[in-house]
Amino acid sequence: MLFKHTMKKTQFDVAIIGGGVTGTALLYVLSRYTSINRIVLLEKCSSIASIASDGRQNSQTIHCGDIETNYSLEKAVKVQKAAQLLVNFAENLGQVDIMRRYPKMVLGVGDEEVTAMRKRFDIFSPHYSSMKLFEYDDIGRIEPNIIKSNKKGGARQESLIAMGSEHDYCAIDYSALAYHFVKEAHLSEKTLEIELNTHVDAINRTSEGFHIQSSKGLIEADAVIVAAGNHSLLFAQQMGYGEQFGGIPVAGNFYYAPQVLNGKVYTVQNDKLPFAAVHGDPDVLVDGKTRFGPTALMLPLIERRHMKTFFDFLKLSNYDTAGMSVAWNLMKDT
Repeated sequence: MLFKHTMKKTQFDVAIIGGGVTGTALLYVLSRYTSINRIVLLEKCSSIASIASDGRQNSQTIHCGDIETNYSLEKAVKVQKAAQLLVNFAENLGQVDIMRRYPKMVLGVGDEEVTAMRKRFDIFSPHYSSMKLFEYDDIGRIEPNIIKSNKKGGARQESLIAMGSEHDYCAIDYSALAYHFVKEAHLSEKTLEIELNTHVDAINRTSEGFHIQSSKGLIEADAVIVAAGNHSLLFAQQMGYGEQFGGIPVAGNFYYAPQVLNGKVYTVQNDKLPFAAVHGDPDVLVDGKTRFGPTALMLPLIERRHMKTFFDFLKLSNYDTAGMSVAWNLMKDT
């Protein structure tokens, strides 16, 4: 049984708060590769991976640093290793159906971006065996709609170049991935509890570990790992950590269009914005559609569409002069 609703135990070695892809990945790793025996995962929703890890709430991208132009080479190499672990996990389970192989590229438009892209390719390509530089004709072969300038099919006249690959795994259903993490964790002989519909109100340190005040009563744990998105900072500050930090929640939307792209097409990152560059790609969950996005909009909510989290936003904001300056610049640039 993957999900339980009534705890048989209240004392654990580790408690994980948050049942998204991060929390479930931790559950899997701890259950399969450590000597920890008693683990509980607490999720406030009625199902796992139903907020940020839901397929409609993220870019569905296996980020490996090759087409994300906001990544330095050092960060890209680290991200690439983590992305390969994810691919290996799905392949070893025979669950490649949760991933997709598409062409992917980051597109440079105009002389300035074309020059920058060529330089970036020279730096990054030694670290990515399948990375290619796509010239104008290559782009037209892979993504013919990109080189069309109008509905009549006239060719674009700007300088174009792209770099990427043609047949790598680059998209994934993170909700399905989280489900498989939980399923595989239960193959171990450890004591695991998955508690849904469980709200955590407070975490208190004791001389012997931690007391977790939850909607299902008191839970004791030797260690607590919080993987609860924007709420994680609130829990930390409640315990006296990170009080100097504040949060600026940014929500993004994706929009459907008829299928006009064969794979992922990223634009060059706007250096002023710390979010993913606007891109288009096939949707993992909806056949025959292209998604475009994400938009980037500051919202006074910890969770989009959950108005009750406005009060949590007020606790999280903690704006001083520097924080207000960052918020103003983001609003101005978006």
